[in-house]
Amino acid sequence: MLTRQQIRFCLLTLFWVSAVFLPRQSGSAHEPITTKVTFNKEIARIFQRSCWGCHTEGKVKGDIPLTTYEEARPWAKAIKEEILEKRMPPYQAVKGYGSFAHDYILPQREVELIVSWVEGGAPKGEAKHYPEAQNGWALGAPDLLLQPEKESQLSGEGNEIARCFALPTGLKANAWLRALDFQPGNGPLVQRATFAVHTGVGNPCGKAEAATNPNSLSQWVPGHAPLQLPTGTGRLLPAGAQIQMTIHYRLNGEAAHDRSQLALYFIKPQAKDAAPKAVRNVALTAAPVKLAVKDELQLVKATLTLTEATEVIAVRPLLFPFGQSVEVTAHRPDGSSEVLIWARNYRFNWQPDYVFRTPLALPRGTRLEATAYLDNSDNNPNNPNETAKAVSLSEPLCELLLAGSPTARAKR
Repeated sequence: MLTRQQIRFCLLTLFWVSAVFLPRQSGSAHEPITTKVTFNKEIARIFQRSCWGCHTEGKVKGDIPLTTYEEARPWAKAIKEEILEKRMPPYQAVKGYGSFAHDYILPQREVELIVSWVEGGAPKGEAKHYPEAQNGWALGAPDLLLQPEKESQLSGEGNEIARCFALPTGLKANAWLRALDFQPGNGPLVQRATFAVHTGVGNPCGKAEAATNPNSLSQWVPGHAPLQLPTGTGRLLPAGAQIQMTIHYRLNGEAAHDRSQLALYFIKPQAKDAAPKAVRNVALTAAPVKLAVKDELQLVKATLTLTEATEVIAVRPLLFPFGQSVEVTAHRPDGSSEVLIWARNYRFNWQPDYVFRTPLALPRGTRLEATAYLDNSDNNPNNPNETAKAVSLSEPLCELLLAGSPTARAKR
C-alpha cells in the first residue's frame, strides 16, 4: 500500500506532466469580452491568408486546424505566443533586407488584431462575417494540368522518402511559362516538392534532384505562394519537354497514397519582336570544404560574377543542417552594394522562394556573394550527427532566379 507521502509525490508528478505536455487552453469560455475584434470578421481572414495553407484538415498541419472558431478557440493563447515570438508563421528572412512580394510574415497591424482578440476574450462574432471559401486554383484554371499516371503507393515504413515522377507535357511547339502552382494529393504527408525541365529523351528520374539542377523550375513548400514571373519574362518549355517532379513525403507509419497535381500557365502568343526575357535558375555553390568540430561558427562563401546585365526575380537561401545564416549581397561595379536577403533559422521542410516585389536590375560585372555561417558543434540542435564530427560538404548556399539568360563566371 502506498504511503501518504508516495501518493502526494504521484499527484504532484501527474500535475507537472499535465502542465508541461498537455495543450494549453485559451482560458475559460466565460472570460469577459472587452474587444470588438472577432474571429469571423477579422481573425479568420488573417488565418485564411497566412495559416490555412497548413492548418486545415487534410493539410500538413491538419492536426491543429484553425479554420473554424471551434477549432481555433482552444489554441488562442498559444497562437498569441507563437506570433509574438515570431515562430509562426515560419519565416527565415530577416526583415529589412530585400523587399518581397510574399513576406510570409504577419504585418504589425494583423499581430495587433490577434493580440486584441485573445486578450479581449476571443469572441466568435456573427456568422455572416465569416470569409467565403477559396476553392480551386489560386490563379484560375490552368493552361496545362500535369499529374502522375498512377497514384503513388506509400507503405508508411520509415520516416521520410522521396519519389520522382516524369511528367510529359505533350507540347507540340515551344511555350513560354508565366506561372506555376502545385496541389498535394495527400496534404498531411507531402512536405515539399521540386520541379525541373527535362528536354532529353528517356526518364529523367534517378538524376540530380531539382534543388541542385541547373534546369530547376521552382519548388513548393506548404503555404507557398504560386510562382508568378514578372510581365515581360518567361521560362521556355521546349516542345516535347518533360517536367521532373520530386516529392518528399514524411510518413506516419500507415499505408497511404498520393497523386499530386502541377498546374502550368503560359504566356499568350505574341509578335516575334515581343518575345519575353528568358528566365533561368543559377546556384551559388561553395567549393568543397572540411568542417572541423568547433564551438565557434565557421565561414563559407560562394561568389558569381555576371557577364551580362540581368534582373533578379527571386532568391532562395538554402539553410542546410549546419547553416546558421546565409546572406546574399550584390556588389555592383560602381562600388555600391546591396543585401538581397539575410536568412536565419533552419527549417529543412520550409525553405521558400522569396520573390522580389520589383525585379532587381544588376549591371554587367556585378559580383553576387553568398556568405554562410555554419555550426558543426554539439550545440547545434540540427546537427545530423549524434556526436559532432568533421564532415566534408559542397552545398549550394542559395539559388537565384534571373531574367535575361545571363552567363556568369563562378568563383568559389
